[in-house]
Amino acid sequence: MKKKQSLSIQDRILAYLISIASLSLFGYFSFLHLLPSMWHMPGSPVLYVFGVIGSLFLSVSILFLLLKRTNVSKKPVFWFNCHVVTAVIGSVLVTIHSSGHLRYAPALLLLALLALTLLGVFARFYISKRNAKLFASKIEVFHTMEPHEKEKIELIISKKEKLLLSFDPDSEEGTFSLSLKHWFCHPIFSIQFYNLVRQENSCIRKKFEYNFFIRFWRSIHISLSIIFFLGLIAHIIVVTFFASYVSDGSDIYWWHISK
Repeated sequence: MKKKQSLSIQDRILAYLISIASLSLFGYFSFLHLLPSMWHMPGSPVLYVFGVIGSLFLSVSILFLLLKRTNVSKKPVFWFNCHVVTAVIGSVLVTIHSSGHLRYAPALLLLALLALTLLGVFARFYISKRNAKLFASKIEVFHTMEPHEKEKIELIISKKEKLLLSFDPDSEEGTFSLSLKHWFCHPIFSIQFYNLVRQENSCIRKKFEYNFFIRFWRSIHISLSIIFFLGLIAHIIVVTFFASYVSDGSDIYWWHISK
């Protein structure tokens, strides 16, 4: 019997999830003018709870990725699916929490969140399939390489294998990937191995036609995530401990610790 493999979240399910999220936000903002005043105030008890729960969902999304990268779980695809679902739910809740106030600094957080969402969807529906075609055609690339190019890649692979024996001898070079555990326990070896991987990818990449987003989407996604979460932490600190500054002379109607 063939062993069943975990499947990543299907495109159709993801499309349904995104459609439901989009329709929910469209419906909310379409009827927002008919709702009581508390739905127009981001710090009101109701929207405050939306913001807290939404932030937790987005934070859990990062936690899932950490679990995936630290090899704590043997189900990386499951954690990826959780990352996608919680990110979508968190984005909807945080957007509702904003109640459409886009004139202030927190609006930049929403823009970063929107960019993260759009990039994630683009990566899932386009880049992943594009990369699959590229990886599937790699065997053809090695047949068309010049002898000196093959020798260069063979030398890099040999260095990777020797380096791997130094800090993770039970792993195989062809399937090994660095995790947070390696970076913390063996930082020097991890840096050296990472540089070798970059050199190998650079040699192979020359044979493919990559556009900008295919090459750098992951770096952009991670950078936007860092910017968003730093901004989110700053937002929480300011509204909680510097309420007077945020209110700018108006009533402080949200929960806070100090003014």
